[in-house]
Amino acid sequence: MADKIVKNSDLEHVQEKLVNEIETMLLSDPLVHALTGKGIQRFVSGITHAFGKSVHQGVSLHTDDNGVVANISVVLTDNAAVYASACALQDKIKKLIRIHLGDVPCFVNVIVTGISE
Repeated sequence: MADKIVKNSDLEHVQEKLVNEIETMLLSDPLVHALTGKGIQRFVSGITHAFGKSVHQGVSLHTDDNGVVANISVVLTDNAAVYASACALQDKIKKLIRIHLGDVPCFVNVIVTGISE
C-alpha cells in the first residue's frame, strides 16, 4: 500500500469533483438501485453543520490518520450478490480516488441499506 500521507487540503481541492464522479459511477452501475444517506448518518451527523460542508446523498469522503475514507450507502438491485457487489464497488471507488489523488491509502466502506424489489 502507498505510504503517501493525505492531508485534508489534498482532498478538499478535488472533493466536489470526486464525489460527483463517484455518484455518477454508482448510479450508472446496474447493481445499484439508489444512493441513500441512511447508512452514513452516523459518520456525518453534526460535522457538516459545524464546518459548513455539503453532503451528497450516499457518499461521504474524509481523511483520517490512515488515509482517505469513503463511506458509501447504497440500495442494491434485487439480483445483486451483496458481498460480491460491495467488493466490486470498493475497487471502482478506490480507482477513482487514486486517479484524483495519486497512489494514496484509501478505504471504502460500502453500507448496503436495502435491496430493491
